[in-house]
Amino acid sequence: MLPVGQATASIRIPAHDLQRGVFIMTPIIRWIRLFAGVLMLLRGLTWLVLFQLLGTALNHLFLSILPGPIIGLVLLMAYLVLRGEVSEPISMAASSLLRYLPLLLVPPAVGVMVYASAIAKDFWAIFGTLTLSLMISVTFVGWLMQTLIRRQARRQEGS
Repeated sequence: MLPVGQATASIRIPAHDLQRGVFIMTPIIRWIRLFAGVLMLLRGLTWLVLFQLLGTALNHLFLSILPGPIIGLVLLMAYLVLRGEVSEPISMAASSLLRYLPLLLVPPAVGVMVYASAIAKDFWAIFGTLTLSLMISVTFVGWLMQTLIRRQARRQEGS
């Protein structure tokens, strides 16, 4: 945009016309940017829903053991790994959905409150299972990290 009152070629643009043009164009540009953002968000949400529907279809056809949305998430992860990057529409849709993640934690919290007596009755079984799974997970992650560090050190020595 030209500074106020600057001559362009041989035409001099008056300051009040420039200000009026900026005043008119700014809302239009804002609407265009908003519309482009909404379209990008819709594209990302469409991809996410398509992967969920594909997972649900595979669930009904072949894998009735796993939930459809989990299969869809695995397929989405495989697609993104094969692609090598996360596209901007998917990133925008995922980040906008992550804002509402705490709302998804409300039903389990209410369930814990409603079934507190049943949970208290099986407390030691639940505690033991959680402790065992935590110990197995920490051990596995530690082993995996050491393996990856050794592999990276060998690659750096070789190059």
